[in-house]
Amino acid sequence: LAGEGQRTSVVLRVAAWTNVRLWTRGEPAKNHLAQGVWIGRAPSGKDREGMNSLLDLTAELPIRADECVPILDLTVPADSQFDAAVHAILKLAGRRPTLVCCALGYSRSAIASAAWLIAAGHAANAEALAPVRRAPPQVVIGRNLELCLKRWSESRFPA
Repeated sequence: LAGEGQRTSVVLRVAAWTNVRLWTRGEPAKNHLAQGVWIGRAPSGKDREGMNSLLDLTAELPIRADECVPILDLTVPADSQFDAAVHAILKLAGRRPTLVCCALGYSRSAIASAAWLIAAGHAANAEALAPVRRAPPQVVIGRNLELCLKRWSESRFPA
C-alpha cells in the first residue's frame, strides 16, 4: 500500500511539472521586479542561472530553495503567509539576485512580491501592483488577491 501511495505521488508531481511547462512555454522563466528581486515560475536548472537565492511559494512541487513559504495554488494567502514571504525576501537581501517563484509565476510570486514592495518601502499599497504587473505581463491578480493584499498592508502599515 505504501508503494502505491509513492507511485501516485510521483505521477502527480510529474503531472504538475508538465502542467507548469505547458502553461508557461514560450514565456520567460523569470522577470526582474526591483532591487535584485525577480519573480517567475518553478525553475529548472537553467532557470536558476544568475540567481544567488530562491524563495519557493509552491505547496505542490518539490523545489530546492533557500526559503519556502508553502501557499496552495488558487488560494488567498493568510496574513501569516504574507508575513513569512516578506520576511524571507528580506532575509535573502544579502544574497541577491533572488528568485521568488511559484508554479506558473502568475499569482503567488506576484502577490508576495507586491507585499515585499510595500514592506520594504518601495511602493505604497495602491502602487505596489503596478510594477508587479509590468514585470511579467501574464501576471494574474484577481480582485480577491488585491483586497487581501490591501487588508494585509493596512493592518501592518496603517496610514
